[in-house]
Amino acid sequence: MDSYSNPFLFEIIYFIISIFFLITFICYRVYFKSERSRTVLFFSTFPIGWLHYTVADHGMSFLLKTLDSSHLFMFDESFIRNMALIFLLLHMALTFNLFWRSNIRRFK
Repeated sequence: MDSYSNPFLFEIIYFIISIFFLITFICYRVYFKSERSRTVLFFSTFPIGWLHYTVADHGMSFLLKTLDSSHLFMFDESFIRNMALIFLLLHMALTFNLFWRSNIRRFK
């Protein structure tokens, strides 16, 4: 790839992976309702939420620079940041009550 390659492939891959994780969260919440599985899902989604937050806050170029990419890609940063923010909000909405709802009875 040359220095200013087309970043559309990365944007599509990011979009597809994010959609896959959202579908996985929804299926996991529907099929596994035990307290232990919900707690595992809650804590295992922190890295995914961090990834969406980093891309939404700093952009995809910052993420690739942090991962020591040797290529320079020119992204449509406003589009990718808005997409990451939407996925972050969807991720938070799907995982918000996983841990607290199952453990709130312990504190009463």
